[in-house]
Amino acid sequence: MNVRITRGTRQGTQRWVLPLVACVFVMGGLSACSGSQGGVSPTETKRSEKAPAESPVVADLATPTCEQYVAFASDPKVRGGLEKSALWSEVTAELEKAAAGEQVDQAHAKQLSEQLADATGPLRDSKTAGAKSETSKLAIRALGLSARLAGKLSRKEFDQEAATAALAELKQAIADYEQQAKADETRCGSS
Repeated sequence: MNVRITRGTRQGTQRWVLPLVACVFVMGGLSACSGSQGGVSPTETKRSEKAPAESPVVADLATPTCEQYVAFASDPKVRGGLEKSALWSEVTAELEKAAAGEQVDQAHAKQLSEQLADATGPLRDSKTAGAKSETSKLAIRALGLSARLAGKLSRKEFDQEAATAALAELKQAIADYEQQAKADETRCGSS
């Protein structure tokens, strides 16, 4: 008799606890959406209103303020890191070789990976990148991705299909950064 009472109590408890937990999550999510959104300026516009359809990443980002852009563009660590973006074309060329089934220069790919990784660290550590402007996020993503892909090329980790996918991903990351940087420069002026 005691076993039936205990089991009945457990089942009864399960019947109301699960809906209660679901309700708490839903209500918590609603209150998070209805409250003040810290860090978002009411004057900032959403990129989705202006971004072209070919860039889904940039389309969802909030436009940084001109102060954020100027701080980002004038930071010496950022400038030093972004100078390494000139290496993107070399990584892209090596990925194109791999996608075509051609021989990749592994030593060159390793060198590219090291140079890009060296640029990404200081960029992440800079104070302006720490402010997490959209331009800095996209620059860090493109530099980091190019460093990782060059490293994989140096270790022969790509078949033709994987190299083709990686090439498309890198080109999109670079295009997202360049689109954001150009929009910021047009809107705020160059530094």
